[in-house]
Parts: sequence; C-alpha cells; structure tokens
Amino acid sequence: NHRICYLSLDLPEVMLQEKVRKAFPEAPKDFFWMTSGPINILETEEKAKWVQDVLGFAPDVIVTDTLRKCHPLDENDSGTPRAVYGAFRRLFGARTLIFLHHDGKNRNFEVPDDERIRGSSAWAQDADLGIYVKSRENGFGKLVQVSIPRFRFSEYAEGALLQMSRGDMILREAKNG
Repeated sequence: NHRICYLSLDLPEVMLQEKVRKAFPEAPKDFFWMTSGPINILETEEKAKWVQDVLGFAPDVIVTDTLRKCHPLDENDSGTPRAVYGAFRRLFGARTLIFLHHDGKNRNFEVPDDERIRGSSAWAQDADLGIYVKSRENGFGKLVQVSIPRFRFSEYAEGALLQMSRGDMILREAKNG
C-alpha cells in the first residue's frame, strides 16, 4: 500500500469531505487530505505547519488539486513550471508528485492531447508523465478516456477507457463504450 496525501487548494472542505466519504466509506489509514485556499509554494518554508503535517504523515504520493492555486506566477511563462515543480521538490523530496491541471479553452478536438494544456507547454514538457482525461456521459455513468501524451521514459504508453460510476469517484474499466 502507498500512503497518499491529497492537497485540495480549490474545493471547499465540506465538498471534499463528502467526496472522500463516498469514495471511502471507512476512513483509510493510508490516505491524508487537507484543504486550504490558494497557497504560494514558492514562498512556503519547510517549517510551515501544513508542510510539517504532510511530512509527518510521510506520504509516498502527494496530489495537488489544482496546479493553478499553488502559485501566483504567470502560467504562460515557460520558466514557471520549473520554479513550481522545484519548490515542491525542495519541500517534499523524491516523493511522487501529481498535479491536477485544466486544459485550455480551445475545444478544437483536432488539437493533440499534449497541446491542450492550459498555459505554457513547459508544464507538460517539464513533467515526467502527462495524463490527459476527457469525459462524457453514456447513459450508464460517466465515461472517462485517459491518454498519456507525455511519458519521459518511453516513446509509447497506451491510454484507457474508464467508467466512473454514479455516486462515487471510483474509476473502473469501461464495459460499454
């Protein structure tokens, strides 16, 4: 089992509690979550209480939701991703870091998935792995298509079609595409 820390910087605590309760009816011991408003990771010191809480939990994985709420910089500046990713590495070391981010407002589906990221393309280029998620309803629940347009350690990584059941956040392999 891996210990997971979920940093919610955008969702009110009440809403996050409800989502966590639906996904995990019994509180898992290997899952820690916290909510706050936006933070500035670039000016955050290791002695900050929330950082100490995260480090005290000793997670293997830290999920930050959403990327745009963890820094005040221009997301279109190609130097911003390096600074933001570097600040997280400075505080949390070699843990696996996952950042949830939005795509741009361009809804042209002819644009490749790796070019849909909001802001500078350096967000994807400076990451080890980029996963692009699209969703739609199909009558049985929400279908989620996952593609992997950025994988630093391989030329090819296959995507998947997953189904999110109504009422929870659990994704399973889609039976009805």
